[in-house]
Amino acid sequence: MSVRAKAMSVATFFNRLCATLMSSTFLSTADAMGWAGFFFLLAVICLIIFAFIYVYLPETKGRSLEDMSVYFAELTGDQTLLDAEDRVVQKRRSPELEIGQIKTGASATGASAPSTPSSAQGTMT
Repeated sequence: MSVRAKAMSVATFFNRLCATLMSSTFLSTADAMGWAGFFFLLAVICLIIFAFIYVYLPETKGRSLEDMSVYFAELTGDQTLLDAEDRVVQKRRSPELEIGQIKTGASATGASAPSTPSSAQGTMT
């Protein structure tokens, strides 16, 4: 199972847990603290969560999912993901080298191809 699927299941679990706690304790806590105190407590909790997100989570705008996977793998030391990413990068670079050799006229054996075709060597009228 992928990391994304596991993370989504954990996130869904905690979402449901917090919603259950909030709905089951809302009225009794609001009555005990007073409405103003209760909503002040909620505002403080929101500020703490905002600070956590701002400090610990990176900006993802303009970055691909693969870039973020590599970022978090480096952060957590997940070597299996980093090795897989290296293999993908190497596979991507291999065709580029072959195309670059064709464009520059180099063959696989290292000999260079003629720069002009034989029919184009004559003068044009």
